[in-house]
Amino acid sequence: NNRGVAFQELGQINKAIESYNKAIQLQPDYAKAYNNHGMALLAIGQPEKAIESYKKAIQLQPDYAKAYNNLLMSLNYTSNFNFTDVITIANQFGKFVTEKAKIQFSSYQCLSFPIKLRIGFVSGDLRNHPVGYFLESVLSCINFTMIELIAYPTTPKTDELSKRIKPFFSIWRSIYGKDDETAANLIHADGIHILIDLSGHTKFNRLPMFSLKPSPIQVSWLG
Repeated sequence: NNRGVAFQELGQINKAIESYNKAIQLQPDYAKAYNNHGMALLAIGQPEKAIESYKKAIQLQPDYAKAYNNLLMSLNYTSNFNFTDVITIANQFGKFVTEKAKIQFSSYQCLSFPIKLRIGFVSGDLRNHPVGYFLESVLSCINFTMIELIAYPTTPKTDELSKRIKPFFSIWRSIYGKDDETAANLIHADGIHILIDLSGHTKFNRLPMFSLKPSPIQVSWLG
């Protein structure tokens, strides 16, 4: 499995698939190998086969959040897309992450009648990425006399676009490498009124952290 990951990082997808197949042959109950196998298959344009690998990973490990994310993302790339099935899988994902949550906030530190609404953005794409470029155009139109923005990047990657949009945020607080409970506590302590997810089921998302409800209003947008 690790060899497959190395090959995939190098862009040698076929060799990665061979390694994942070998890992599965040696350990048929290895959920992580099935998940990685699915990622490699999707990379070479085989979403249907990727979906089967993700489903197998979830069958072996029902609380495997990454496999759920990859499965839900891959369903967008298949001609066999069934909206009802997607909703069912998404509900299953939501149910298990909620049940897994150790804490869930029921009271909040944000002011009920603030001078400015505090809005937080959680994303791994506050950089050279379509989400970053789209967000940049929106930020320039915000009335900052009424709104304060806080960024919660989920990856350490930064670039020129990151530098351009950073001044729009009063706080740029990375949650990269922090577990869900720690990240949720940081966001809760910041008194966020509205927390916006910009990733959906794409890479670097922190959807399980949202199940802890660190903000009274949570929405998903863009990703």
